[in-house]
Amino acid sequence: MKILTADERLVLPKFIYYRMQIIEYDHSTHKRYWIQQYSKIEVDVPPIDEQRRIVSRIEELFSELDNSVSTLQKTMASDVKMDVLLMSIRKRCSRRSAPTSAMSLTS
Repeated sequence: MKILTADERLVLPKFIYYRMQIIEYDHSTHKRYWIQQYSKIEVDVPPIDEQRRIVSRIEELFSELDNSVSTLQKTMASDVKMDVLLMSIRKRCSRRSAPTSAMSLTS
């Protein structure tokens, strides 16, 4: 089994992981030769301090995204509960108002 490795004196593993995620390469076939071809791809690598800043910012953005998704899910759940509550109230109100309307028509 062939494994891609990075020289940690030159590149942070998290940086190279994020960097490799954006390489446009057809890996949909998952053929064995894929690793051999993938390992030949050269990517620009900034100095290690810049890699740290980039990784930190990416993780900060992912954290913000996770928080936004969580907030959206809670909001959507609240909206659904509110819709159910409003439907229930309307249904109850329509049941109560129907006989009153019918009575006023016959009186």
